Amino acid sequence: MKYVIANLKMNFVTARECDQYLDALNQEWQKHKHSDAVKLIVCPSPLYTERFASKLPDGVLLGGQNAFWEPRGSFTGEISVLALQDAGVSAVVCGHSERRGYLSETNEQVGRKANAVIKNKMTAIVCIGETVEERDNEEMILVITEQITQAMENIAAEQLGNVVIAYEPRWAIGTDVTPSTQDIMQVRIMIQKILIKKYGAEQASKVAILYGGSVKASLMDEVCISADMAGVLVGRESLDSKELLKIVDKLL
Repeated sequence: MKYVIANLKMNFVTARECDQYLDALNQEWQKHKHSDAVKLIVCPSPLYTERFASKLPDGVLLGGQNAFWEPRGSFTGEISVLALQDAGVSAVVCGHSERRGYLSETNEQVGRKANAVIKNKMTAIVCIGETVEERDNEEMILVITEQITQAMENIAAEQLGNVVIAYEPRWAIGTDVTPSTQDIMQVRIMIQKILIKKYGAEQASKVAILYGGSVKASLMDEVCISADMAGVLVGRESLDSKELLKIVDKLL
C-alpha cells in the first residue's frame, strides 16, 4: 500500500476557502486514474473536518492534523479522538515537526497520542525527524531512535497495521533543500532496523514508512520512489489540487 498524506495545515481558514478547494479537488479527481493501491488522505483544519467529510471525492480519505490522548475532559482547546472518529476521520498525524518545534511536543506525548488514535481504530501517522543542529552534531541516529522507541513503546505488534511513520527532516521543511535519495534510504533502513528489533521482521513489515519535507511531483523519484519509501507526507504542494494529484499519479 502507498500513501499520500495531504497536510493542509492552518490554511483554508474560512468556509468559502474550504469549498473552493474542495470544488477544485473534485474536478481534478475526475480527470485522474485511481487505484486502491494508493491511499490519498486529506487533513484539513479541525474546525472544517465535517465539511471536508461531506465533500471529499469518493475514494479520498479524511485525516486529522492532531489529537489529544484523552477522549474527553477539562482540556481546553484540544481535539478529542472520539470527535475525530465520529466525524469520519481514518488517520491522524501525531507529532508533526511544527508541533514539536512550535509547541514543544515531547516524544512521550506523541506516543500517548498515537496510542489513543490506534485504540479508536484510526491510523496513527507518527512523524519523526532531526533538526539541522542535531544533524550537524551527528545526533540524527540517537534522535530518531529515541523518537521511534518512545512513540512505539506501548504499541503492540497486532496494532502495527494502524501505524504509519513519516520521516520529515526538520531542516528540509518549508525550504527548497532536499535530502539525497541515499540519505533518505539510509534513514528508512534505520527505521526498519529499529522496528525489526522490537517486533521482528514479519510484524515490522506492516509499518509503512513515508517521506515528508518540501515534497513536489518533480522530486517524487528522488525522495520517494528511488528511496523505496511507501509514500509521502505533503505540505505546501497539497494546497494546489492539481499539484497534489500529480504527486498521487507518480505512485500509480
